Amino acid sequence: MLGKVTTVNITCGTYSMVVGSYLISDPSNINFMELDSGIRVSCNRSGCPLCGRAPSVVVMSPSLNPPPAPENMEIIGQVYNFTGYFTSYYNYSSMCCDSVIFGDPIGVVLGYNPDDLPQATSGLAIAYYDYGQNSWINLPPNVGRVAEIGEATALVNHFSTMAVLADLSPSPATFATSELSIVPEQVKPGGIVTITAYVTNDGGQEGSTVVELMVNGEVVDSQEVTLSTGQSQQVSFTFSGTDAGQYDVEIAGLSGEFTVLPGGGFNWLWIVIGIVVAGGLAAWAIITGRKKSATT
Repeated sequence: MLGKVTTVNITCGTYSMVVGSYLISDPSNINFMELDSGIRVSCNRSGCPLCGRAPSVVVMSPSLNPPPAPENMEIIGQVYNFTGYFTSYYNYSSMCCDSVIFGDPIGVVLGYNPDDLPQATSGLAIAYYDYGQNSWINLPPNVGRVAEIGEATALVNHFSTMAVLADLSPSPATFATSELSIVPEQVKPGGIVTITAYVTNDGGQEGSTVVELMVNGEVVDSQEVTLSTGQSQQVSFTFSGTDAGQYDVEIAGLSGEFTVLPGGGFNWLWIVIGIVVAGGLAAWAIITGRKKSATT
């Protein structure tokens, strides 16, 4: 690996089964490869009578002519070639494998400089280059190993050309709801309540979402909202409660309540008007009485 040699024991019978477990690294201890005992390693070469045997050596080296990064992605750090070689018993020369195949996926760690990540990075993965398809293929992460900052992990079932790729694609639309409002909070039977909330697209792309109004746990209305990234919009619903009692309201996790008063409830406006009118009549009576006394 980049000049550091690690010797791995294989079985004598099949010449392809790893004996023992190994954590292999480069001289700087930045890039790692994990080989567990019992994993079969074989050299794949088209038309080769020795296919199935383990390679004599596997070399990790920087690629001198790396493939370009795909659209909306950027190669972080170095592109590496993993090349296997085996010795031909026909002419005793070293021959190159088309690829090195593993019977079970092995863990690979490629280091990178976090300062090299673009600000628009939305994801990070180790990928290998498929020369048949002329495309980079993302590898699944090694969930059994905790990747620290500056490390990318993957599970690999064969060796070829590999690199760390940063995904620069905009993140999908994500929606957040805020500022739930219920007006009025008390009504008489049959009164109309207006329920509003704001929906915001916090993602990196335009998208649509369906906003549902739930009253007492049941969906009673819904609206579809389409928003550009960073855009907000108010959604408004109306609801009329016919039976007296408390009504629980929910929109996208935001909750509140309103009450329908029994018997139509107290109309405080008319009570206030009545008090004002009564006060005015009393004042008029007093003034009128004083005027009559003065006249007499």
